[in-house]
Amino acid sequence: MAAPKKPQRAGVAATLADLRVLWGGRDRLLKVAEVAEHLGVSNATVYGLCERGDLPYVWVVTSMRIRPRDLEEVIASRLTITEQRRLHRRKMTPD
Repeated sequence: MAAPKKPQRAGVAATLADLRVLWGGRDRLLKVAEVAEHLGVSNATVYGLCERGDLPYVWVVTSMRIRPRDLEEVIASRLTITEQRRLHRRKMTPD
């Protein structure tokens, strides 16, 4: 009996531009631990966000890395969602 196949990971291969900024600079690829620290969550939470497709990532050999611009977009989208929830929760007062 054949072993069940594992689902494919939803990552994207790193581009040459990604590899050029791997080790330094403002746009370098971020490690999972760096993203977790920035967001104030655990590494497991960051891995979960990546696996669910909420946070785009790239594979560099066997290491998952996140582009800074992708992290910024996720943060911005979550702030927008939070603001919308706050507006929705406000009670409407009669005029």
